[in-house]
Amino acid sequence: MSRYIDINSDAVVAQTARLERIRGGLGRAVKRTLNSAALDVKQRTMIEESDKEFEKRKPTFWRARSRVEFAAGSQVDHMRSTVGFVAGTGDKESGHATEDLEQQEHGGAIDKRAFIASDRARTGRGNVRDELTLARIKHSIWDSKNGNVRGKSDKEKFIISALYAKAYGGYVLGNQFKNGNRHLYKVLSVIRVGGNTHVSTQMIYNVQGGRKAKVEATHFMEHASERTAEKMEGMFYREAQRQINSAM
Repeated sequence: MSRYIDINSDAVVAQTARLERIRGGLGRAVKRTLNSAALDVKQRTMIEESDKEFEKRKPTFWRARSRVEFAAGSQVDHMRSTVGFVAGTGDKESGHATEDLEQQEHGGAIDKRAFIASDRARTGRGNVRDELTLARIKHSIWDSKNGNVRGKSDKEKFIISALYAKAYGGYVLGNQFKNGNRHLYKVLSVIRVGGNTHVSTQMIYNVQGGRKAKVEATHFMEHASERTAEKMEGMFYREAQRQINSAM
């Protein structure tokens, strides 16, 4: 979190004058203020602002993948603390997510994402649970169009793929296109009634290779930082008082 401390009240000016008479006191107070502010963004305002903007498939992602780089050194003019997102080691899925968050913040396009989660898959409501991420299901997809499934028609190939998915586990990639997309389905049931086979599914991903998904800017991190910045003057006053008390 890179943010100047605006010393604009008589109480804070007085505290600053006292700190300047304490060796290293001002630097320590500024550093602790910046670090407290960064932690406030990570633990409070970023969570609250992201709750407003996103349907969270994995709520733990935000705390687990956010990191604070604490202010260091002794030169006040060069101190800064930052809050950002990092991918887990060897974690491709969270890598995509952390890269996409920058586009979510400023607006733009998310490139080359063949699988875009449906609203149901994103929120984890209904029949689709939180664990249904591509990292877990990408090796269990039955492709009813380009796979080795035999059938006389697209409908028959889809039904046979659904039977395989239901029997052996996995998901079915449909063979019908709508606006250039195919859909990835979770198979809920396969029932044969009166000589007809009925397949019940839940669509969880839109699928199209190499496409760009346009996103509107949310500025959720900017809003989170601004909310925390409103409290930085109070944070600084308390940290200054702590340094003064310690010196005395």
